[in-house]
Amino acid sequence: MTSTAQSFLDAFHASSTPDFAQLTERYFAPQAQYQPLVPMCTPAIGRDNVRRELERQLPTC
Repeated sequence: MTSTAQSFLDAFHASSTPDFAQLTERYFAPQAQYQPLVPMCTPAIGRDNVRRELERQLPTC
């Protein structure tokens, strides 16, 4: 059985440009919190903010 985290990563890497709207809708709760790797950053709260943060980070991956 594939874990949710592995499913997310598989979907994230399925194309050269991830569909962040689809990913956040499928894998994040409406009030999800996402903490970037840098602890001094403010967590993104809510799907839309999580999507924007993931989109912001993509060019640095």
